[in-house]
Amino acid sequence: MKPLTEQGQALDTPPDYQPPAEPIQDVSAASQRQRILAALVKAGADGITTIQARAELNTMMPAARIKELREQGYKIATMRQPVLDDYGRKHPGVGRYVLLATPNQQGGGSHAI
Repeated sequence: MKPLTEQGQALDTPPDYQPPAEPIQDVSAASQRQRILAALVKAGADGITTIQARAELNTMMPAARIKELREQGYKIATMRQPVLDDYGRKHPGVGRYVLLATPNQQGGGSHAI
């Protein structure tokens, strides 16, 4: 466990870090897909990493939720890149997901976002 400051934050937590206003309680696959999709839209071209999805979206298996979104017609790119975790450990091939297109409501195609 990380050492904490007097305010209860981990010592290596960025000073501007704000925990979620309310803890995420719903861990259903559907809720996880909704959170990931909202995060992908918000992140734009920066996308989100597996580590972010686990820590910020309470999604323990983000790759499975990304697969399900793809099956629903979302076009999501995956890039592998080195990422440091909260403890400063380097992980060499963490997935970064970027939403490229959403399903088209007419005809099941997709359109760029």
